[in-house]
Parts: sequence; structure tokens; C-alpha cells
Amino acid sequence: MVIEQSRPLAFFDLETTGLDLLNDRIIQIAIIKQFPDGSQEILEHLINPFIESNEEAFEIHRISSEELKDAPPFSELANEIHAFLDDADWVGYNLLRFDIPMLVEAFHRENMCISLDRKIIDAFRIFKIKESRTLRKAMQFYCDETFEAHSAMADTIATRKVLLSQVQHYDDMANSVESLDDEFTPAYYKNDFDWSGFLNCEDDRVVFLRGPYKGKMLGEIFKQDPDYIKKILNYTISSKAKDYIRKILQ
Repeated sequence: MVIEQSRPLAFFDLETTGLDLLNDRIIQIAIIKQFPDGSQEILEHLINPFIESNEEAFEIHRISSEELKDAPPFSELANEIHAFLDDADWVGYNLLRFDIPMLVEAFHRENMCISLDRKIIDAFRIFKIKESRTLRKAMQFYCDETFEAHSAMADTIATRKVLLSQVQHYDDMANSVESLDDEFTPAYYKNDFDWSGFLNCEDDRVVFLRGPYKGKMLGEIFKQDPDYIKKILNYTISSKAKDYIRKILQ
């Protein structure tokens, strides 16, 4: 079975210096761009983060600082990566909680925005809802393959295999990009203002999506509870949202 798609589908994965979405950096990106006619294009880069990977991250990706010292910084690759991804729907493994926020933050530091107004499929969410396991176990469960490698391209290839196997495995699961996006991707993840789903901005009005002031406008709460507005600067929310809050506080 193949995935029904009406436009390019970009399978991608990142390797990073750590798991901190605001302070860690991307060191590798791999993208397999699959077109409706079945053809593919590949983009893969090592990226110099100018900071060291923490021990836990290094044990996973095994990419040394020596390997990265001559790699270009993200600033030199941003336009190429943006153009490669921008016309496509996206697929990844845990990309909603990690890869997308990390990528959005990287573009934000370059004063660039990449829209989340597209179809997004997270094979991890499908697996979590259906079976609840890791990518390694997903490969074993769906593809009957042992999987230990952990590089951006290896994970991207594995994710593509898992998704194709998932749509074959479940009789009640559609195989179109539109249906998979509708069923498994919550709308609050497609939030260009704040990838954490805590705040949203519509028509220049910022609204709380969760928390004690859910449904209330940020400006209204600033008057009622300014200490709370200061407190959320310590939350794990997007840099874009934090910049907006800082402007209000000033």
C-alpha cells in the first residue's frame, strides 16, 4: 500500500545537542522528499552548533565536535532547508513534540518563520495511540526489523518504513495524508505563534489555550494578574511567544 498524497511529503529527522527546545541546537538534518509520482529528493546536512552536545545526546547520535567543526552553521543553510520543506506536508517520529519546535526555534533565531499550516503526520502518535512504543520497537512491531542506528537519515528512513507499514497494519486507518493528519494530529500543534500549544495569536489577540486562564486574552490577564504573565516566561513556550510577552511587560 502507498500513501495517497496530493503534494510533496517530507519525511525528516533532526539530531541535536540535547533536548532543551530553547537552548540546544540542531547538528544534523535529514529529509526525504517524496513526490506524488513516487520520485524522491534528499537533503542532508551536518550543522555546526557552536556548542557541545551533552553526554546523553552524544551517546545517542555519536557525532563529535570534531566532525562538526567544518560544517556550516544553520544560518548558512536556513534558506535552503526552508525552501526544501516549505511546499511539502511533513512526516516524522515524535516531530510534533520535538523536531518541529526545535526547527521553528532555529528559524526564529534567523528572523525567519516557517508555517505550520500544512498536513502533519507523526508516526509516533499513531504508534502511541495504537500500541505505545519507541521507534526501535515500532520498527520491530510493524516492519519485523531490528533497528539500533540513530542518525538523522537512519531515523528518517525508519520513520518512512514505519508509516507505510502502519497504514497496511490497521484496517480502520485511512492511507491519505489528509485523513492521517485529521485523525492523529491535534490542531493545537499547528500553532505558528507557540508550538507548545499554551498560547495562540489570532487577529493580533493572544489567547490562553490551556492553564488557569484558558480562553482568556493575555492582555486581560496582564491587568488582572501581571505576576502570572511574568511567571510564564519561565515556561517551555516558544521564543516568539516569549518575545511578545516581554514587549507587553516593557
